[in-house]
Amino acid sequence: MGDYAERFTGTFTIIVTKTDEGVSDELANELRSKGQSIGDFREFKANINRLKKASRAAKQKLKSKKLSSSAKFRLREQEDLLLQELRDEESKRLECLVDARNDHIGRRLQKDKKKHLPKDALLPIHFVSNKQYQVHKQVTDSEVPLLGIESTGIPRLRSYTLGLAAKGVWKAHEEHLLFKIKAPFDGVNMWAEGPTGDGQEDQEGLMGCIQGVFGLWDASKSATIEKMQSTFDTNIIRRLRAAHEDSLNGIMRWYNTIIAKPWWHGSFLAFFRKDGNHRTGLIGTASWNKEFIKGQTEVLDLVWKTQVPPEDFFDAAVSKLKHAIEDIPDQLSRMPGSVALPISGFEQILRTQIRGIEAARDKHKAQYEQEVRNIKLHATLGQNTSYFSQAMQPCYDVGKADLGEGVCGHMRDSLHRYLTESDPLKKANDSLAEAYDKNLTLHADALDGDVRRRLADISQ
Repeated sequence: MGDYAERFTGTFTIIVTKTDEGVSDELANELRSKGQSIGDFREFKANINRLKKASRAAKQKLKSKKLSSSAKFRLREQEDLLLQELRDEESKRLECLVDARNDHIGRRLQKDKKKHLPKDALLPIHFVSNKQYQVHKQVTDSEVPLLGIESTGIPRLRSYTLGLAAKGVWKAHEEHLLFKIKAPFDGVNMWAEGPTGDGQEDQEGLMGCIQGVFGLWDASKSATIEKMQSTFDTNIIRRLRAAHEDSLNGIMRWYNTIIAKPWWHGSFLAFFRKDGNHRTGLIGTASWNKEFIKGQTEVLDLVWKTQVPPEDFFDAAVSKLKHAIEDIPDQLSRMPGSVALPISGFEQILRTQIRGIEAARDKHKAQYEQEVRNIKLHATLGQNTSYFSQAMQPCYDVGKADLGEGVCGHMRDSLHRYLTESDPLKKANDSLAEAYDKNLTLHADALDGDVRRRLADISQ
C-alpha cells in the first residue's frame, strides 16, 4: 500500500480502523446510547446463549458411560449441528454490530466533510476488511465468527472502482457516436446541399489546404517530441547520473548490511533463488533490490515531484492544428475560380473532426500519463518487473546454479563483484530512459495516426 500510494495522492484517504475488532456488549450499549440502531443484536445474543446452553448439555450427556454407541453418535451429530448454528449466530451478531458501527461512523464523516464538497455531493466511504475477506477465500471452514462476503466491503469497493473505470468505456462509445458515425452524415448533407458541377478546382484547392495543415502538424509534432524527450533527459536522467556515485555508495552500504546479518546457509540461498525478495523468521521480510536503490529512490522522488508536472502532451500542437483547420474555409474563399461551398455544412464537418482530434489527444494523453506513473514505480520498487530487479537478474541466476561447500561465500563475492563491476544501477537508469522514450513514441504515433485519418476525412 505504501509503495503505490503516490499514484493516488489527493484522491482518497485510507484509515486503518480494524473494523472487525472490538465487537462486544459494551459496543452495542455505546452505539445505542448515541442513537444508533443495532438491529437484531439482542435476538442474536439470546440465540447464542440458548445454543451455548444446549451445547453444554449435549457435552455433559456424552460423558455418561451408560450411552450406547448409536446414542453417542446421535449426540455427536447434535453437538456438531449446535456448534455450526452457534457459529452462524455469532457471525450474524458480529456482522450486525460491525454494520451498525460503520453506519454510525460513515454518517458522521459525511456530515463533517459535507462543507468541503460541492452542493448535493455525498462523500463516498467504503469500510473494508481484507482479513475477513481472505478467510472467505480459504478452503477450510472458519472456526471463528465471520463477516458475510458483502459485509467485508470488498465487493462493494470493487463495483465502485469499476464504475469509475467505466468512464473510459463511455468515452470510447462517445467518440464512436460523435465522430466516426456523425462525420459521414455531415458529409452527405453537405454534398446534398452543395452546388452542381464536377468541383475539380474546389477539390484541388481543398487538398492544397489540407496538405498545408499536414505540414503544420508534422512540424509541431516533431518539435513537441523533441522538447519532451529533452526535458525528461535533462531533469531526470542527467540528475540520476550526477547522483550515481552517491547512489552506488548507498548500494554498498546495504551490501555490507547483508553480509553482517546472521544469515543461515539456506536463507542466503533462498534470497538468490527468489531474486532478492524473501522472508525468514530471523531476518523478516526483505527486498534486497528495493534496499539497494533506496538512495537513488530518494533522489528520483525529489526530482520527479519538482521536474515532472503534468506535461503538455501535444496540447499546444493540437491548438495550432485546430486554428489551421478552422481557417480552411477562409483560405478556400480567397482562391480564384472557387465555387462557394455550403459554409454551414462544411464548417460542421470541420468542427466534428476538430472534436475528434481533441478527444483523441485526451485519450492518448491519459494513457501516456498513466504509463509515466507506471514507469516511476518500475524505477523505485523492488518487484521483479522493476528496472533494477531486471538488471540484477543475471547475478541471481548465477547464484541459483551455485551449490556445494562454501556456496554462501561464493554468493557474497559474486554479489559484490556484480554490483561494482557490472553497474546494474546504470543499466536500470538506461532502462528508465528507454521506457520513457518508448512510451512517448507509442502514444505520439497513435495520436498522429488519429490526426491523419481525420484530416484525410475532411478532403473526402
